[in-house]
Amino acid sequence: RRMRRRPWRLALAVGISILLAGAVYVRLLAGGPVRFVPGGWLRGEVVPGPVQDWSFAREVHSVDVESRARFLPYSKGSWFMVHDDTFFLLLPSLFGDGLKLRLDEDPRVRLRLAGRIYEQIAVPHTGDGELAVLLSPFLRRQMAVELEGPVRRVSSGLRPELWVYRMENP
Repeated sequence: RRMRRRPWRLALAVGISILLAGAVYVRLLAGGPVRFVPGGWLRGEVVPGPVQDWSFAREVHSVDVESRARFLPYSKGSWFMVHDDTFFLLLPSLFGDGLKLRLDEDPRVRLRLAGRIYEQIAVPHTGDGELAVLLSPFLRRQMAVELEGPVRRVSSGLRPELWVYRMENP
């Protein structure tokens, strides 16, 4: 009796192999996150010494954040803003949970802005009174939203949160 060939099994095996190879590449070898997929070590020129003035970051549109809280480094793109020459990292709960958990374990981070890497410490920002003042320029720039009058909560099934971290020199 002759065995029937199943070419779909081979195609499936090749497809899974390609996906796994791509995942390993992004996670370990890509030099940072690729779009919305988290990465590993950030590649770039490390800037020696502390940063006193973050005003240059206002011209940059994206930041990649690397945490080494666990066995392998974890990097992800994130929202940020600069207010009074201080750098703030903004982690919305919808896609910042993994990074937040790592920052809770170890606050040391590496930020990549325009190909340059800055070593910093992420300090949780507290103070709800200041939060609206901090977020207004960010919301205006990123989402064309203007805050006027009292901010109201929109009721939905989701309970999104926003974690804010202030960057400090190590």
